[in-house]
Amino acid sequence: MLGRPNATSRPCWAGPTAWPYDARNIDEAGLIRAVVAGSAIASWRGMVSSLVRSSSMAPVAGRGTRSAWTAARIERVVVIAACLTALLVSIVGRWPVSHEPGVLVPEVPTQTPPKSPRLIEREDDGYQLTPLADYAIRARVLGTEHYRFDRISDLVPLDLALGWSSMSDSAILDRTHVFQTNRHFYYVMPGGMISADSAKISAANTHVIPADAAIRAALFELKAGDVVRLTGQLVEVTGPKGMTMRSSLRRDDSGDGACEVLYVRSVEREAR
Repeated sequence: MLGRPNATSRPCWAGPTAWPYDARNIDEAGLIRAVVAGSAIASWRGMVSSLVRSSSMAPVAGRGTRSAWTAARIERVVVIAACLTALLVSIVGRWPVSHEPGVLVPEVPTQTPPKSPRLIEREDDGYQLTPLADYAIRARVLGTEHYRFDRISDLVPLDLALGWSSMSDSAILDRTHVFQTNRHFYYVMPGGMISADSAKISAANTHVIPADAAIRAALFELKAGDVVRLTGQLVEVTGPKGMTMRSSLRRDDSGDGACEVLYVRSVEREAR
């Protein structure tokens, strides 16, 4: 698919129409973050040089004019620098958590019949969630992708790529490229590390539906490398204009409908 050894995907989509995949969009979010970080550093260097030049290039009509001109320039540079600092701190805060080689999460997700099959109705946006199974998963976060503008972003603002067993081992993940785009999760690894089947049953793309604002905030704090435990229900969703989405109930599937759709009731992130 990508012209690379052992390229494997766990695609999934919601609704009657699939989002197209374009190989040119590989790791677009990561590329943008890298470009922004480089631009911020370059801008810092440019502003320092500009500030140094300002004293020699200022008007010489009088000391007061020169002082006022220099003060205004310094104020502008300080404001821009503060904005760039905040941006750079945000980017650095998203850097993955590193771990030593070894399986971090040996256990597999647990799935049981729902204790309460009662319909979950969201009166504010018209979605209805039918529990299919109770679900608990402890996993390493392989990637996060925030969505704001697609047709289900109001319900599912975040996708989590989650790994356990062999897909929680840094010895494998350090040589594996993981990326998410258009509600899809892909991983590419060198041949001979683990089998495609082993990788497939040890990772999942999960559409997460926060139960409330606090759960949403906790989910948005997650980043690649975190070890997290999520509990809730795998659900089938119906929504406005005939929209439907049904969670996978298997860990060994791939292709259409292979993602878990998880209504998250609790989030526990382990210490970094």
